[in-house]
Amino acid sequence: MQVSFFANICDIETQEISILLSEPLRSLGEYMSQDFGGPMENLWIDVALDSYTIQNRHPYKFRFQKRVSGKSKFGVTDAPDKFNVGHYSIHPSLQDLFEAENKVLYILQLIYDSTIILIEKQKRIPGFDIKRFRYEFNLGVQSLGLNLKTSP
Repeated sequence: MQVSFFANICDIETQEISILLSEPLRSLGEYMSQDFGGPMENLWIDVALDSYTIQNRHPYKFRFQKRVSGKSKFGVTDAPDKFNVGHYSIHPSLQDLFEAENKVLYILQLIYDSTIILIEKQKRIPGFDIKRFRYEFNLGVQSLGLNLKTSP
């Protein structure tokens, strides 16, 4: 399964945070790209960092799609289609984010906490080992030199 984390929807206030998150999220995505069983071949988790999106839109709830087209509407070269894609987004509290001592850890903790949705959607993704996914996520964060608050 290919796992990708994105924090590229930002504004001027959060642009530096988006850049700060870029490498840890890329690295964690590579680490998490493992076989966790089940039909999901791709998992995308978006972190909205712009105030407009956070204030005016609801986070995307978990969706599982059989096919996501790689066709571009913006004149960019088409990408290959992706199959069996799980996708959702999270909206952090910008106030909490700005006040966080370690902004990367704050976002990674939110992502970890958000994975509870995968337990709730287990019927949609039978055979997916969510316990192992969360365990490996924690190990991946530890490999970045950070420690999450986890619960069993």
